[in-house]
Amino acid sequence: MAAVSRSDAHASANALIRALPFDSRDTLLAACERQTFVCGHRLGTEGTPLIFFPETAIISVINQHGAEVGLVGFEGMTGWSILLGSLPLGLSSVIECSGSVLALPASELIRLCRHLPAIRAVVLRFIEVVVAQMVDAIGAAAHHGVSARLARRLLMLHDRGVGDSYEITHARLAEALAVRRASVTDCLHVLEGQRTLRCTRNRITVLDRPALVAEAGLTYGGAERAYRQIIGAFGKP
Repeated sequence: MAAVSRSDAHASANALIRALPFDSRDTLLAACERQTFVCGHRLGTEGTPLIFFPETAIISVINQHGAEVGLVGFEGMTGWSILLGSLPLGLSSVIECSGSVLALPASELIRLCRHLPAIRAVVLRFIEVVVAQMVDAIGAAAHHGVSARLARRLLMLHDRGVGDSYEITHARLAEALAVRRASVTDCLHVLEGQRTLRCTRNRITVLDRPALVAEAGLTYGGAERAYRQIIGAFGKP
């Protein structure tokens, strides 16, 4: 693990940290350690509970059944239930796309939130976005088919990644959506036939984002708008 040096203090790739005033940002970063993880690594499985601020990594938050309840990248953080003093919710954080994160003990972030109003305010705003993302996910699962939900999931990855291409398998998408792999494969074939996506072995490239947004329909956009309204710029055009 690499501690964040003072020379890196204003260069964090995490948008929540960048949204802080310089003094609060420096204080938070001084408590963080930069870590790098590969896809599939399960975070926080031992020792002190940690909060993670992704920089280039993307993290999937899953429930005890393996279904995804949230996706977090450079725009956010994990561990919000700990900060609220909630009972254990049975949630786990798994690296979806390899990359770096900033980690610090949950107890330290709780202490900083108590003493630095700017940090507390940004964290609480992000928790509002988390709630909006969960509302979107519930609505998508209850009222929309696999194709729209898949399009939403791919847009969420696209928003958090670099470029238009990312590594992911049909099996992983099916697991995240809690649907059959064959259903995901069928939907991807249709989207590829429409030239919305290009699919190669373990890799998907977004070719036509507006078409993917149209496919997602009302399942996508609520949490993203909330983020832009209360925190800052987010998402791809």
